Amino acid sequence: MKHIKGILIIFLLASLPSFAGEKVDQVLSVKTETPVTIENVRGSIIIEGWNKAQVAVSGELDEKTEKFIFEKNSAGILIKVVLPKQLGHDSYSRKDGSNLVIKIPLNSPVNFDGVSTDVSLAHLNNNTNIKSISGNVKANSIKKYIEISTISGNITAKKLSGKIALTSISGDINSQDDGQYLRLENVSGNITAISTASKVQVNNVSGEITLKLAQVDDITLNTVSDDINVILALNPNATVKASSVSGDISLKFNGNLQASFRLTSKVNDDIINNITQDKVKKVKYGSGAKLNFDVGNTNASVHINTVSGDIIISQ
Repeated sequence: MKHIKGILIIFLLASLPSFAGEKVDQVLSVKTETPVTIENVRGSIIIEGWNKAQVAVSGELDEKTEKFIFEKNSAGILIKVVLPKQLGHDSYSRKDGSNLVIKIPLNSPVNFDGVSTDVSLAHLNNNTNIKSISGNVKANSIKKYIEISTISGNITAKKLSGKIALTSISGDINSQDDGQYLRLENVSGNITAISTASKVQVNNVSGEITLKLAQVDDITLNTVSDDINVILALNPNATVKASSVSGDISLKFNGNLQASFRLTSKVNDDIINNITQDKVKKVKYGSGAKLNFDVGNTNASVHINTVSGDIIISQ
């Protein structure tokens, strides 16, 4: 009888919810591709892939935690730190939040939702979807389909591969990847990338775009009020489209260049051609200029348009 009571006590203690500010150290066994969903309002979360069929959570919970959920369900594994609903946005301070290290199988897809949370990711081989409203995101050695977005925070990524989409509203994006497709979007912040992607799309409103690319098939570049600086090479039949309102566009082409160029500046006359001897033609009436010329067999096409920014092309 005493033995049975001891077992019951252990079971009850294991079933008790974690309290605010409590240390956690829990493990669940899973299949190696079980999806993992993580929700955390504030704090710092580290997500790491490992070679175990387990999901492990360790660290310290937010001091205002009402409930900590770590369970299996029909969708996979759910890890959630529940805070009081009446917690105001002024209380969304990362330093007061949960600090957790979460280890998941390398091939498990992961979805993260946070409000004021810094997130660090490493060694994940399946689909990764990260959303944080106010927090920095660092990603290292992530594969397959990667989508990372933050409203107010920086994104720093390296050793990414697959299809990559990085979005920040107010923060810098710095990316290094060996991917096939790359999409970078920002509103107020600089974008810097070194990429092997053959398909590239970059949109920015206020911030510099600086790219070092390999062989591209299709690239679209858009900015409103800052400069674009790109080093790239063109595959056969590649398409390049770049536009700005009040920013300069500078493209330097590596490798064997064969393309048709169609360049237009609607206000400025500054189109600088460092590839051929073809001369810029000024608009007959009003301001602006254009330059059209071909190099080689013209398999590829380059279209650049600015309103009041310079266009500089070189090889």
